[in-house]
Amino acid sequence: MNPKGRWASSRWVILLAGLWLLAGCASPLCTKHLFLFRDQEQKLPPASMALLVMDPKLANAVFSTSYPEPGCPWAPDQLTQETEAYRLSLERVDNLPVYQGLCLDTLPTYACEVRPGMRRLLLRFDLYGPEGQDKRKQTEALTLEPGKSYFLRPDCQVLQEKKRFVLKVDQLPGAYDASLRTRVVNWKRQYMKGIDE
Repeated sequence: MNPKGRWASSRWVILLAGLWLLAGCASPLCTKHLFLFRDQEQKLPPASMALLVMDPKLANAVFSTSYPEPGCPWAPDQLTQETEAYRLSLERVDNLPVYQGLCLDTLPTYACEVRPGMRRLLLRFDLYGPEGQDKRKQTEALTLEPGKSYFLRPDCQVLQEKKRFVLKVDQLPGAYDASLRTRVVNWKRQYMKGIDE
């Protein structure tokens, strides 16, 4: 095959691979949150990881907690209210983006498996209210233990009085193990299914 023929064949292979990748990344699977996001591509046993949760609905359903605090509501999926509400998500761990599989679009991360130890987290805090949306990003250093789960939230008193984001971290009950990982993933599947219906 002459060089021009090889180049033409290579272009077709690249084009087809690109179309396959785009089709996969644009598919509904990329918006379903069907697996737990994590801080690296390699999946490890949950007992050797820490779980970070920012969504109070997930924490309440899986850990039987009672978040958020009064006067500090989590913003609903469809914003129709005039009162202030917040969202908190994780964007990067140790300056690397959260691993979300092969999807091209970055989705908000409200639950994430993270390797234990001292980790630097880049958090995005969104405050919604009658005056619009206030977006802030803040880096926090946390020491995480393996097999533990943590709920990340704003200090509601500081938020109400000073409109300032100060992170609070609560350790959630129980060990983070395979059973708990399954419950978290099942909740996410049911929740995303409810949004789509």
